[in-house]
Amino acid sequence: MSSIILNLILVIMVCGPMAYFLLGNKKDKARKNEFKSSAAGQGLDPDKIGLFQDNAIGIDSKQGKLFFTNNDYLTSIDLSEISGCSVSKSYSNENIHSQSTSVLKKVQLCLKTGNKEVNIPIFDLEKHPHPGNDLLTAYEWEKIINNSVRKH
Repeated sequence: MSSIILNLILVIMVCGPMAYFLLGNKKDKARKNEFKSSAAGQGLDPDKIGLFQDNAIGIDSKQGKLFFTNNDYLTSIDLSEISGCSVSKSYSNENIHSQSTSVLKKVQLCLKTGNKEVNIPIFDLEKHPHPGNDLLTAYEWEKIINNSVRKH
C-alpha cells in the first residue's frame, strides 16, 4: 500500500511540472496570436515576439519597425529613429525578518529616440508580485533592439 502511495507521489512530481508547462504554452500561444493579429491590422509582420506579464513586443525587420503593446494599445517606432536601448530597473528597500532587503519594483526598456525617451513597461511589482523571467527577457530584447538598430 505504501509503495502505491509513493509511486503516485513520484508520478505527480514528474507529470505536474510537465502539465503546467504544456498548459502555459497554450496561453502564451493565444497571446502571441492576438498580438500578431493586432500588428497585422497596422500592416506589421513580426519576425520575433516577446511576451511580458501584461505587454508584448515585436520587431518587423522587413519594414524596420519595433512595436509593442502598452495597456492594450499598439505603438510602433521606426528602428531608424532609435539610437539605443537599455534596461531600467528600480528597487525599493523592504524590511524582511528585521533585515533591509532590496526588492525589484519596476523593469522598463528605455528607447532613446532623438531628444526623447520611450519607456516600455516590462514588470511592475504593484500589478504582479512575481517578476518571473521578465528581467531576463528584458535583457534579451535590449540586445535584439540594439543589434537591429545597428543594422538600420
